[in-house]
Parts: sequence; C-alpha cells; structure tokens
Amino acid sequence: MANDDGERGYVWERYALREELEKTEREVSFLHSFWVARGDSVTMRIWHRREVCETQVMQENRNARRWANSVVERLRDARARLMQCCDQLVVQAMRMRRELERWRTMWEDSRMQHDAAQQALRDAIQERDEASRERDDARKSLEADEIDLQVVREQADTAWLFFEDVVNVGSPPASEEHSLSFAFDDLSLTDKGKAPLYPQHTGGTAGPATTGKDGVVCPTCQEVSAHMSQMESEMVRLRMANELLQLPASFWEEADKELQNFVVPLTFLPPPARRSSS
Repeated sequence: MANDDGERGYVWERYALREELEKTEREVSFLHSFWVARGDSVTMRIWHRREVCETQVMQENRNARRWANSVVERLRDARARLMQCCDQLVVQAMRMRRELERWRTMWEDSRMQHDAAQQALRDAIQERDEASRERDDARKSLEADEIDLQVVREQADTAWLFFEDVVNVGSPPASEEHSLSFAFDDLSLTDKGKAPLYPQHTGGTAGPATTGKDGVVCPTCQEVSAHMSQMESEMVRLRMANELLQLPASFWEEADKELQNFVVPLTFLPPPARRSSS
C-alpha cells in the first residue's frame, strides 16, 4: 500500500502481515482443537519465527482437507508477501547506502577543498606578515636615512656659512671705485707710504701695519688669515665627521663588540732595556 506521497508504507504492511499471520495461527489452533474433539487422527506441526511453518493433516474428510489446503495457501501467500516486503526493504537500504556513499564522497571532497583553502589562507597571512615586516624595516631604514640626510644638510649649510664668512669676512664686497678711493685714503706721507693706518679694516680701530717677509701686512689681513686657518681646520674636522657618518653600521657594531670584549691586562710587559752607550 502506498502513502499520499507515492511511497510504500512498510510499517503498515508489517503490522497487517503480523495480524494476518496471527489470525491464521488462531484458525489452525481452532481446527486442531476441533479435530481433537472429534477424535480424528490429525498430525500438525507449527514452526514460528525462524522455523518454517508446515502443517501435515492426515484426514479422510474432504472438507477438512480443502479447508487445510486453503489455510496453507494463505500461509504461503503471506510468506511470499513477507519475502517481497523484505526484498523491497533490502533494495531501499542498498539505494540509501549508495546515496550515503555519494554524499560522503562529496563531503570528503568539500573537506579537502576547505583544507586547501585554509592552507592557502594561512600562506597568504604569512606572506602578508612578512611583507609588513619588510615594509616596517624599510620604513625604519628610510627614517634613519632621512635623519642622516638632515644632519648632512645641516653640516653642508654650516660649511657653506663658514665659506661665506671666509670669502666675505662678514661684510658685503666693496665696489672697484670704493676700493680705489679707500686705497688712496689710506696712504700716509709721514711714513713715506711704508706704515699706513687701517682703521676701516678693524671696524674703526686703528693700528700700525706689521712688516713681514712678504712685505707690509695689515692687522685685518692677519685676522682674516687666522680666521681662514680656523675655518680650514673646521672644514677638515667636518670632512672627517662626514666620512665617519658614511661608514656602514656593521663597522660600528664590530667596534662596539671589540670594546665590550676588550679586557685590560693585569700586568704589562716591561720596557726594553736601554743599551749602554759605549
């Protein structure tokens, strides 16, 4: 019997088959009791559940034999229907098993794809972290280079200011006419042009010129020469500092390691003995 959705009701058929078998068993029991009451020779064997149902009737009465044959036919029909129901259940179970295997295969494929996607995601996260670390290292290196560049620019500006101080001596350059009139004004007839005064060179303080091996030298020129010597020494110092700044970081790391590993000896070697003069 089929349900409303077109599928067979195996549970209902099972209950109906059980009721029919019980009814047949009651009829056979009633027949057995009837024949026993009549005193007829009846041999009956009934196997239930796992054993085969078989009835042997030894009776001369035709009606009783016909009725017993009908009972046997109904039992055979019930057995055939039971076997058919079992076959249907087995086929349905095999079909469901195949469907379950198909779904299990699909689930395993999906799990493998999920695992591959998770591994790819982990690799992408690791690559992103490595790229972030490299970016941070590059940013730190760039910031350090910017600081070094700023220091070099400041040193270059300072050196340029020193150069301007050396060239211009702190005052704007004079024109040719002004320098010519300035030269004639500084001439002195009392000393026959050998020891003029230079008040303008020292900012209003006058002083006699000194005589050197190259001739007459004014005090302002001496100050300029001293200032130039000082600027040259400062430029040499800045050049050395710039060379030290251009050294790689490994040089300073090795120097720090050598300083950390340096141990002052407890004793020093005695100085070599001086040879006595013959």
